[in-house]
Amino acid sequence: MTLPGVPMIYYGDEVGLKGGDDPDNRRPFPWNNMNMDIYNHFKEIISIRKNFDDLKRFS
Repeated sequence: MTLPGVPMIYYGDEVGLKGGDDPDNRRPFPWNNMNMDIYNHFKEIISIRKNFDDLKRFS
């Protein structure tokens, strides 16, 4: 969130979805079993980026 350019969050990282080899790389989103600590961390760092213009610049 602090590097130049558009941030990328890979599917499921925001809730602690574990990846792996096929078929573990395509698990469904864990709506009823989200890691809220990780989710709230992502919300906080996204909020920081949105609130500081210097972090939103592309160069």
